Amino acid sequence: MAQNSGDGKGGGIDSAIHIVDEAVRVEKFFPMTNAAASEKIYRLDGLEMLQVEDQAETEGLSIIGVMHSHTHTTAYPSPTDVADAARFDPFGTMHFIIVSLKHPEPQLRSYRIRSGKIFEEEVRLC
Repeated sequence: MAQNSGDGKGGGIDSAIHIVDEAVRVEKFFPMTNAAASEKIYRLDGLEMLQVEDQAETEGLSIIGVMHSHTHTTAYPSPTDVADAARFDPFGTMHFIIVSLKHPEPQLRSYRIRSGKIFEEEVRLC
């Protein structure tokens, strides 16, 4: 996920995810390959992540979060998600969007994870 790092006018996708309490608007989504090739865990490839960061920067965007699905569980950070957040986002600045596919109707939720604590954010789809 990325947001415009410039004047706030955007330059990406008009439909967006709004994280209300911090007035964050997602301007563009950069799909990536699940390097784990698994339905139960995900892992981002470091080289692909660098390429996405370069592309976002070229477009005047900043990476602000990660989105992934939970195919068999609820849209809540797993212990693996919390451990990954501690390792890759120790200051809790990233937004972790999780889409649950456990039930017929997908569920989308957003979180910040700091020091092992999970904070849910309100999400509004536009």
